[in-house]
Amino acid sequence: MLTRTDDYRTHIKAPARRFLPKVEMYFDGDDMDPVIFDGDDILNFSLLEEAQSTSNNPLGFVTSNAFDIELDNSSRDFTPANTLGAYYGKVRPNILVKPYLGLVLTEDPLDVEYLPLGIFRTGDWSTPSRSIGATVQCFDNLYSLLNADTPDLIVTVNTTVGLMFERLFLALGLTSDDFVIDGSLIQPVRIAWYPSGIVRDTLQTLADAGFCSVRTDRIGRIVVQSTLGSGSVQETYTDDDAVISSENPQKLLNIYSKARVGYRLPYIKQNNLLIENDNLYIPNGGTTLSGIDFNAEDIPVVEVSEVRLIGATNSFVEDVSFGANTITIQIMNALAGETVRLEVYGRGTGSHTSSRDAIDTDMTALYGERELTLFNPFIQALDTAQTYANKLLTYASDPLNDYEINFRGDPALEISDIIQIINPSDKLGTIEVFPYRSQLEFDGGLRQTIAAKRAVPLQTWGFVGPGQRVRIIL
Repeated sequence: MLTRTDDYRTHIKAPARRFLPKVEMYFDGDDMDPVIFDGDDILNFSLLEEAQSTSNNPLGFVTSNAFDIELDNSSRDFTPANTLGAYYGKVRPNILVKPYLGLVLTEDPLDVEYLPLGIFRTGDWSTPSRSIGATVQCFDNLYSLLNADTPDLIVTVNTTVGLMFERLFLALGLTSDDFVIDGSLIQPVRIAWYPSGIVRDTLQTLADAGFCSVRTDRIGRIVVQSTLGSGSVQETYTDDDAVISSENPQKLLNIYSKARVGYRLPYIKQNNLLIENDNLYIPNGGTTLSGIDFNAEDIPVVEVSEVRLIGATNSFVEDVSFGANTITIQIMNALAGETVRLEVYGRGTGSHTSSRDAIDTDMTALYGERELTLFNPFIQALDTAQTYANKLLTYASDPLNDYEINFRGDPALEISDIIQIINPSDKLGTIEVFPYRSQLEFDGGLRQTIAAKRAVPLQTWGFVGPGQRVRIIL
């Protein structure tokens, strides 16, 4: 939840409210003065903050926020073909955008408390000839990272999920000021590496391993936050001051009576052959072999002990660099080209796998045994797997876990904030939830819809049998 004054907290729930928008656009560069749009310059905008999971883990989210704004274009200043327009040649992608929404605290004298809505970059612009508006889509700084290639770093041992996030962000060129990582993400990882692929998939894997969300906050930092534990309530909204309507959809087809979490107990293998090539031609002048994949069964590779060029007369290895998945070899040859056999030796890894279960006997009686499974290569401890199975079942077996809330809107509310909803009008009573999707819309007035999940209830677990627990809600 954004920091706000007591006056703001009072006025945001007042019967009548007035908001003033403001948007800074840095057409001439990030370090130059921005153009400020406010008042009638802004026809409308929407802010979408959405935590999505591409796995079957309901507690591991990766978020990319979007901000869409429509500006007044009655002067045709934004129309790209208008050479006399004030922004001719400046309407382009990747412009820095900083939007704000202000709540009027007093009218005379005018006192406005502005809250930041995020830091974005422009994407596509649209300036229809029959419209007075110019619309631009904007995306946060995490969006630009998601489709980048995951760097192939060397293996580390005896680390944590939190430190894996930190190492990845630094390798992507971020500084320690660009991200915040929850200090509770200390789940042990005995052997850590980053799988080949794009950053989005890597972040999803780490989010699943840490049961956490990855999002961008309103000042542009990437925030990694645990979704385990209920946390403390940061704001309360009621049907008297904010909530218009709410619903508790029962997604019965997504109900499970059993959760199984697999875990990996990795070990380092003995030195063996990782790569072989019988017919490698080395031309005069040499060559560089970039990003050669190790044997899949040895990944991740912890150590490269030797690179051999068997049958080489003129060629020799000049330099070697490697990560967990690939190796790059620079070979020199000052004389005639030749064909050699390449052999790379080193130590890969293997693993023993197992799993831990949690069972809800009441839900089994109602729905039969429906199993939700999760396997993650970075869940590498039995107790972590059992904790995750317990928490996973808490959500997966609860038909009353999901909420959809339509209310008057509060720009201070961020994804993953723990909020309390009091709504006896819709027979929901008092609930504590955290939003995983928020749509904030402004067109002179403000409205907001959120999708949320119940915060983890207090619970204990009774022993049933080896690897099995039964939930007891307190």
